[in-house]
Parts: sequence; C-alpha cells; structure tokens
Amino acid sequence: MKKLIICLSIIGIFELVLPVYVELFESPAGKEAWYFTMFLTINPIISALLGFVSGFDIKKLWFIPFLNALAFPVLFWLSILKVDLDIFSYLIIYLPVGLCAMAITHYVRGFTQKKNKC
Repeated sequence: MKKLIICLSIIGIFELVLPVYVELFESPAGKEAWYFTMFLTINPIISALLGFVSGFDIKKLWFIPFLNALAFPVLFWLSILKVDLDIFSYLIIYLPVGLCAMAITHYVRGFTQKKNKC
C-alpha cells in the first residue's frame, strides 16, 4: 500500500502539478524548454522508476506502468487545457519503458532470490 501511494503521488506531481506550474509561471520560450525537458528526459525516467518499483511486487503493482502511460496524455491535456493528439506518440514510448523496467526488476529479483536459496 505504501508503494502504491508513493507511485500515485509521483504520477500526480510529475504529470499534473509540473505542467500546471509551467503553464502558469513560465514565458513562452521557457514553456517550450520545459516541455522539451519533460517529454524527453523527466517522463521517461519517471516511467522507468515506476516500472522498477512495480517490479518488486508485480502481483499487486502490475498496473502502475499502464496507469502512468495512460495518465500522461489525460493529465497533460487537463493542465494545458487543449487537446493535442500528438501526445499519444509519447504514450507509445513511455509504456514499453515502464514495462521493460518492471520485467527486468522482476527477473533480476527472482534470479537473486533463487541464488540465495542454494
């Protein structure tokens, strides 16, 4: 439950609060720089970190990478108050990043647990 609350708060902060902050307090040139940074660095790192966390308890947290990828366009549209369908191209990238991180974490964790039992 603690990991779920942490993951949901990370999604809320980086997918809703940060775009609202950028939209309200930055100049047009600053907005472009922030969105470029968010799309290409911050959000893929967040997707990988959420996949990493969900890989530790895959039975309970399997939906976190899906939730992060699906929450991105919806919360981004709500924060900037306009709909742009090009955002779905980022969804196609963020979902595999999160799923791969989850699968790698689950595999490595299972491998190390089997190694420790021997």
